[in-house]
Amino acid sequence: MLLQKQPVPGTTSQAPTIPGLSVAIGIVLFNNGADELTDLARTLQRAIARLAENEANANPQGATAVSIRLQNNGDSPIDPAIFGSHARLGRSTGNLGFGKAHNLLMREAFADGAEFYLALNPDGKLHPDALIEMIAVARRNEGRALIEAAQFPEEPPKSFDALTFDTPWASGCCLLVPARIFDSIGGFDENIFLYFEDVDLSWRALAAGYSVKHAPRALIHHSWHRARPGTNHATRQVYLDAARYLAKKWGNEAFVRKIESDLAARGWEPKPFPKLIPSETDLSVADFSHGLRFASERWICPTPIPNHGVTRQAEVDNTIDIVVRFHDPAQIVRLSRCLFSLYGQRHQPIQILLMLHGLVDADVAAVDRCVDAFDWSPPRRRPIVTNVAVPPTGDHRSLLWNAGVDLGRSRYIGFCDFDDVVYPTGYGYLLHRIQFTGAAGVFASSLHVDCTPMHGFDFAFAKRFIPGKDRYDFFLKNFCPPNSLLLDRTQIQTRDLYADTTLSKHEDYRVFAVIVSKYQTDWASIGTAVAEYIHRSDGSNTVMAHRSDAASWRDWGETSVATRLFFNTLTTTISVNDIVRMRDAERRVEVAEAKTALMQKSLSWRLTSPLRSRTLWRIQQRWRRWFKF
Repeated sequence: MLLQKQPVPGTTSQAPTIPGLSVAIGIVLFNNGADELTDLARTLQRAIARLAENEANANPQGATAVSIRLQNNGDSPIDPAIFGSHARLGRSTGNLGFGKAHNLLMREAFADGAEFYLALNPDGKLHPDALIEMIAVARRNEGRALIEAAQFPEEPPKSFDALTFDTPWASGCCLLVPARIFDSIGGFDENIFLYFEDVDLSWRALAAGYSVKHAPRALIHHSWHRARPGTNHATRQVYLDAARYLAKKWGNEAFVRKIESDLAARGWEPKPFPKLIPSETDLSVADFSHGLRFASERWICPTPIPNHGVTRQAEVDNTIDIVVRFHDPAQIVRLSRCLFSLYGQRHQPIQILLMLHGLVDADVAAVDRCVDAFDWSPPRRRPIVTNVAVPPTGDHRSLLWNAGVDLGRSRYIGFCDFDDVVYPTGYGYLLHRIQFTGAAGVFASSLHVDCTPMHGFDFAFAKRFIPGKDRYDFFLKNFCPPNSLLLDRTQIQTRDLYADTTLSKHEDYRVFAVIVSKYQTDWASIGTAVAEYIHRSDGSNTVMAHRSDAASWRDWGETSVATRLFFNTLTTTISVNDIVRMRDAERRVEVAEAKTALMQKSLSWRLTSPLRSRTLWRIQQRWRRWFKF
């Protein structure tokens, strides 16, 4: 709404003033750790500052008002000062539950004139531009849509429309609720203590004619499926009871019976329904066809990274150097995503060695701004940005690789392409494995992500494991991208870490192949996804150096042949070439067996089985006569 200022007598009329933005941020706490809340507070303050700066540039006359409201549902004392001097803390006499606590904060916020309320989980970390992106989506929808942030880097597979951003329901992990929608349908259903209150709110919004949107560029660093109920029986029972209530409320008796059957199978009594269950008039928006996911999914999620620990002793330096190569200033948004995934690693410190491909001063400054958008307070370390001198033409990524190896000082070193990401516990798990096994290198899996570049984001439509299971497969084809492994420099000769500077493709593969052939390496974690390798449909992957034409593919093929010849020079206890031949033969046998098994299921095979048996009997009789002579 535009507000028109009244002209002062004797003066000319002033231009209309656009009111400033007012956002209330609500966080419901339950015995959260101090480090977790400190991380959230730091990233939240950065995101608020970026939002205020963006609003000031767009509307200099309006003042941006952002309030932070905390509700402590737990027993642990909370110091609200870490969220800023103006943060307000409310205390509950008991655990109110997620929805009821947020409703309390929402009512206060909207009564104070807030335009939007952001429900924010305490175990997340916001990207510096997350609030800007969420507000942008909300404004494009004129305050008539619930807006969810994109959970990162482990994106839930829940579907959304890549053009309209419509999604079946919005997650309460980071959820923007406009005042208009709250005034119309209210907040969360307080009959739901925990789980699925966000699904219910989304369906009610849709039934009332509002939209539910996904904001793909608004990132919240969050381990979404780590927090899902699993072996915790009490949590699982609450989870199922919430689903049963949801089905009852939305008129799906078949789903109610299914949940009751699941509860009975575990020996649990279903929780009695509340005396008063709100009645919904438009039941058509409720979708129970996808089970407890309540939406179609774009891929099957891998199993979680196992729980693990690393050596924590004063004399042990667990710092990990991560070499990140960056050569295209036009892709700085993707670099920011990569940095955010490393920033959010549970294991710290990680020293990022950001190696630039001979960029001009203006582009170097842009990279520095991208880096400084994050709060690198301890235990994190600000990335070391190095602009590597390279020849004016050509792809010299090997020079960047070697410069990063030279610059690193930590015992452990890893590599990550600027457009790829690592899961929150990825490097901590790799460090655990390398310390547990004493190996020179540890290899895990990275998911191959198929995506299409959209307007300012990459829409992932499929994720899958890259085929391969051990070091033998590794020599057949590189199925371990650089961000899925970790090396111990104390066990590897420095010369074996350097890439061939004549190569711009397969340079990393050759380095790792030398290490695998010469040193003890651990492969037990293949099948555990610790990272994602991005493959874009337009061919703009780093591996193709922004070219997908015939010449580039020819170059790729020639490099692959040269790599095979290079492998002929490597030896383990036996020739690597012999290992490759062995595994290739095994693969041919497996394919033949699979074809035979498929054929044996066919009708024609079963019908001709007697004929084949008779023919085999005749051949056996002929052999017997021959051997008698």
